[in-house]
Amino acid sequence: MSTVPTAEWQTLAASKRAANYSKIPESWRLPSSMTSQFTEKATISVLDVPRTSGLLSEKELDLTENYDATELLALMASGQAKSIDVVTAFCKRAAIAQQCVNCLTEIMFDEAMARAKECDEYLAKNGKTMGPLHGLPISLKVPF
Repeated sequence: MSTVPTAEWQTLAASKRAANYSKIPESWRLPSSMTSQFTEKATISVLDVPRTSGLLSEKELDLTENYDATELLALMASGQAKSIDVVTAFCKRAAIAQQCVNCLTEIMFDEAMARAKECDEYLAKNGKTMGPLHGLPISLKVPF
């Protein structure tokens, strides 16, 4: 079994972090004055950052804090919420989490929002959802 030299994996890790950061829209980025506090040895809580960052609107906070998956599906199916609004809210929240604790390995915000638009267009055209998970944003964690 071969090992990767320290400098090589650190370069790869830095490259991946930079690639992920570039996928976060500028308007969703936290100020460096805030992110500089989030270090490996910091003991501060980041749980309130989504609410206090100013990046999420009241509607986005509501969608991401007050509904479970079943309720979100019902809101979207009834037209009370658009899939694009739900997906954008959760993507923004994931972007905030990524900037706080580096929790994402792959960022697919653009793809998620494109699919949400497709879901909204389908619902508007056909008067029904695409399926049981119509428009619901998901995140996957794959064990290695």
